[in-house]
Amino acid sequence: MKISTLWTMLSALLVGTLIGTMGNSMVSIALPSFITFFNISLSSAVWSITLYTLTFSVLIPVFGALSPALGFKRMFISGMLIVNVCSVMCIYAPNYTLFLIARVGIGIGVATVLPTIMGIVTNFFPSEIQGRAIGIWALVNSLGHAIGPMLGGFLVNSFDWPAIFWANLPLGVISIVIAWRVFPKDKTIGTVKTFDWFGATGMTVLVFSAMLGITQISQYGLLAGRTVALFGIALAALTFILSYERKREKPFLNLELFTKKEYISAIAPISLQAFTQFGLLVSLPIFLIDIHAIEKQLAGGIIMSMTVMMAITSPIAGRLVDRWNSKVICLMGTLLVGAGSVFMFFMRTEELTPWGWALFLLNLAVFGTGFGMIQASATVAAIQASPKEISGAATGFFHMIRFVSASLGSTVIGIILETNRGGGTSGFYRTFLLTTILAALTIPVTFLMQPPAKKAEPAAVYPD
Repeated sequence: MKISTLWTMLSALLVGTLIGTMGNSMVSIALPSFITFFNISLSSAVWSITLYTLTFSVLIPVFGALSPALGFKRMFISGMLIVNVCSVMCIYAPNYTLFLIARVGIGIGVATVLPTIMGIVTNFFPSEIQGRAIGIWALVNSLGHAIGPMLGGFLVNSFDWPAIFWANLPLGVISIVIAWRVFPKDKTIGTVKTFDWFGATGMTVLVFSAMLGITQISQYGLLAGRTVALFGIALAALTFILSYERKREKPFLNLELFTKKEYISAIAPISLQAFTQFGLLVSLPIFLIDIHAIEKQLAGGIIMSMTVMMAITSPIAGRLVDRWNSKVICLMGTLLVGAGSVFMFFMRTEELTPWGWALFLLNLAVFGTGFGMIQASATVAAIQASPKEISGAATGFFHMIRFVSASLGSTVIGIILETNRGGGTSGFYRTFLLTTILAALTIPVTFLMQPPAKKAEPAAVYPD
């Protein structure tokens, strides 16, 4: 397939990427509005982010494994149709329960995007330009985070919170039209009947029950009956997966994949990046809007200083990965995230002066730079460490773990903020002690990354 055709196919999917990333960054700025409109607590409001992120994260490897049988074109267009329908459901949801159900539906639709993008890059793009391709994807992904808070703040201020879901509709239509015209007819490989549904179900139960258990700790305690029950379900699901998948000829979860140090070394930094970034997307609106009484749109602009730097850094990092290797770039990004966390932890002050605000914005830019470097380099490292025969599932698990870490970040940081006895400001700064520790643990893991051997250009699945 011609390189120009590959870039066109990739660009068609980037619209879907915008929908997915803005689905969190715009909603995060609307958390205070959800609390008021639905008369709920902060921990309940955070589930509008957590459930959405959990849903598409656990389904990414499922769609990655199913993509050869479903076909990229059919899978992606169906996903975008689901996104549009469920966005309308969010707008007109009469209560918070139905709103969350619609958010889960959007997560299902968005889960088709990454497997399609990663499948194209893995199977079509030569290894020497994979970093550039991932850098472009990371740029658009970061732009979604960058413009999301500002756009979300504008829409909430001007039209109220349902407007953030109206924004999904034109993007969804555009992505469907472009994909319909650009993607060739699907040539499927294999059948859905051979898919390991039991393994996929076990993984879904494991992730959801474990995350639900974590959220119950702050409300009911670690030894409460419902908390123990949820963790018991998670443990049972894990036991089932470890036992069942070892016997499968073609398991959903290939356990040998997690014995590869190159693969594990890519997972650790992306988990740090996702945990810290999504934790900040929860804590920053609360810190700026509720604690410092900053107007929502301005708060979105402040958060944007972090996400803009992430957008600027990502494509540059992708090109540097092609020139050098993932290890160097990923290590630099991890060090920046650690440095930003240390500075925030020691910057404690109740009232920020003009100089303090300048340092605050500068530190958000440091976070954004580190996030962009990690996102591009760790993703390329995971692609190049994944065996070609299971590349769809392998990259899917990589992104599942990334987004589970994001869900964990938003949930844990929300719990810390809500349960902190020292007040909101103290709780905000205290969260950075946790991210500092995580960064320190991640740094040595990045040294396990190895430069990939040069690969021949992969054969295209689709005819040109």
